[in-house]
Amino acid sequence: MEEKQMSNGSSGRNITLPHTADSPLAVAFPPDITAFEFAAAEDLCGSIEDISGIRPLRVCDGKLPDGAAGILIGRTGLPESDAAYAELDSCGDVLWRLEGRRLAVASVTGYPFVSAVSRIVRSMSYDGGAGAVMIDAGIDGSRDRLPGCLGSVPSPVGLKLSAYRQSHDGCDQLVFTGATRELFAAYRAKLEEYGFGVRYTADIRGNLFARYTKAGVSAYVYYTPYNSTLRLLAEPARNMHGISRSRGTEAAVNVRPLMTVIGARFSETSRYLNRDSGAGNMGYVFRLTDGRFIVVDGGMELGDYAEKILAAMKEQCGGGKPVVACWFLSHTHIDHTGAFLKIAAKYPDEVEIEEVACNFPSLSDAEASREAWNTRRVKEAVYHVFPNAGYSKLHTGELLRFPGAEVEVLYTQDDLVSQYFSILNDGYTWNTSSVCIRVHIGGSTVLLPADCDEVACGIMLSMYGDYLKSDILQVCHHGGWGGTTPFYTAVDPEVAIFSTSDALLPMYLQIRYNHDLVYGMHVREVHNNADRCRTFELPYHPSETRLPPDPAGEILYTKAKQLEALAAIENIRAEKKKAEAEK
Repeated sequence: MEEKQMSNGSSGRNITLPHTADSPLAVAFPPDITAFEFAAAEDLCGSIEDISGIRPLRVCDGKLPDGAAGILIGRTGLPESDAAYAELDSCGDVLWRLEGRRLAVASVTGYPFVSAVSRIVRSMSYDGGAGAVMIDAGIDGSRDRLPGCLGSVPSPVGLKLSAYRQSHDGCDQLVFTGATRELFAAYRAKLEEYGFGVRYTADIRGNLFARYTKAGVSAYVYYTPYNSTLRLLAEPARNMHGISRSRGTEAAVNVRPLMTVIGARFSETSRYLNRDSGAGNMGYVFRLTDGRFIVVDGGMELGDYAEKILAAMKEQCGGGKPVVACWFLSHTHIDHTGAFLKIAAKYPDEVEIEEVACNFPSLSDAEASREAWNTRRVKEAVYHVFPNAGYSKLHTGELLRFPGAEVEVLYTQDDLVSQYFSILNDGYTWNTSSVCIRVHIGGSTVLLPADCDEVACGIMLSMYGDYLKSDILQVCHHGGWGGTTPFYTAVDPEVAIFSTSDALLPMYLQIRYNHDLVYGMHVREVHNNADRCRTFELPYHPSETRLPPDPAGEILYTKAKQLEALAAIENIRAEKKKAEAEK
């Protein structure tokens, strides 16, 4: 049967995309192409060549000759793409739209582009007589919606998608640039139009945060003016703080809040910078006014970190079974999750855990950094060993309330994601995925940046400035890598807590930012946990100045890496001397 050509470029059953020497068939994609768009464009061009022998013209400058046929992937800048995007409803929509001889494929995230192009290819054929690629006309106007939370969340208007990242726990992050307070407010209004109810809002130094929920879906959105960025995190509502299956009536008690810093020895042979490094690590236990506890990280499986945490809680709750209201895990490194894992493996009946809170990157990110195993172990412990515990995914700007305490989330790995950067590139280390929290308890503020490095510190400084001011500071990354003088200047603590061995502390104090912190600001007391535990009654303010000797006569180093280089030189010299002695 002869096909009748339709005015929109399609026949009764096929879309006809002609190719001539003067007007070649084109595949268009954006100039700032994402990996999703690039993979889709490559697959499409290759498939067209395989089917027809035609090598399509690749266009990324938003320009096509009048009348030229093409398939347009993403925000190409061409009017046909703009029209398709105007019809998108949710962040999870995928749309195929034909206008003239151009088939546009639109998706907010870009993630579905490869599968969207596969659908085109499956219906594609070649008419050699007409010199045209043929596509099933049924695809025109069709629409798919991604499963999960993205399909329930409306798409922002007037903003450019800069990055899309699949995070852990069913959470999808979309990063939009060119944001303003007005556009943030407009998107909040759009969420409400779509039936989302507001659960939380905050304004922290001009950074705006809001959480909305609807039918099991949470949309957490925040605006940071320093980089004109709006971040949208769509996830299951079960990820929210406080969704616990075990929390019952709180005990009617009112005890003094305490902070216990946990130290232990995990090795007699571990060496760093040619010195003993087998003690330290980060572990904090806070006693709440109702007798329950908040635990932050905890230390390694090796040594007796877990036993010391349990002993401290049992002593402070009167010898009964301690209840952990929330166990915060900053990141998956085993020197931060090990004590939790050991308690799950050996002592699960000796403690009740009501909630575990963290923000781990995606499993693909974790696998690339060899952290997938630790991520899996933590999740298995939560779901199988403590099945009644809630599990919450922390987001920047959240405020978690407990009896006599509040916990602010000041930084997560969400803040790192931008168009070309994530935890996987630009030399970032897994430490950059650390969550930074600040605990307000008993009249004291305790800032806990875990292993945050200079990148994370820079982001927090840009967002908050002197809002970071705190009474007590856990020095970044045990006191070694991480931290900056400007960041510590903004925090300006009275007490600085290091988490390393006593042998390494003097070396760390020779690093410029640590020296500036301890001897150039207003620190009155330095505590190094090493293999010791110490309990602070809160509020805590040092009654006198207690600082370690100032290594002012020594050379100060810009970064810990310089000390590593010197240690390597020492090793080379020692080996050379040993070899000469053996001759």
